[in-house]
Amino acid sequence: IEDVPDYLRDLYVILEDSTDPLDMVEKARPLLDTLRAESAASSSDEDAEDNTLGRYVEPLTNMLILKLIFNLSAAYHTISLDHVKKLTSGLGVSFEQMEKSIILSAQSRALSVRIDHRAGCIRFGSAALESDEMRGQL
Repeated sequence: IEDVPDYLRDLYVILEDSTDPLDMVEKARPLLDTLRAESAASSSDEDAEDNTLGRYVEPLTNMLILKLIFNLSAAYHTISLDHVKKLTSGLGVSFEQMEKSIILSAQSRALSVRIDHRAGCIRFGSAALESDEMRGQL
């Protein structure tokens, strides 16, 4: 692990250990930018060994988005789409790409989430649980 650049080690720690969804993207953004810059610089130098890192930028960004959504689901029941867009701004990912990642994780049953465009929010948890809770309260 001594051979790994510091920014990649820091990115690893954020992806593995960070649980605060409100600042994890802010901490990871400059590290991903450094990785993009390093891969762009190495591709111009035609150093094939270093250029291999460039292919990991998009998967790491997707992983960061999914980790963010998992952490948000642990902290919130509902969150506005605008707030999620604000949290992920600057990652170089469109909202449609982020939405696709969320839907794929929901389809694989890794996460119970619904995107409510009418209300402009993301709801975590299943609809069955909500209706059971409501029956218990009535």
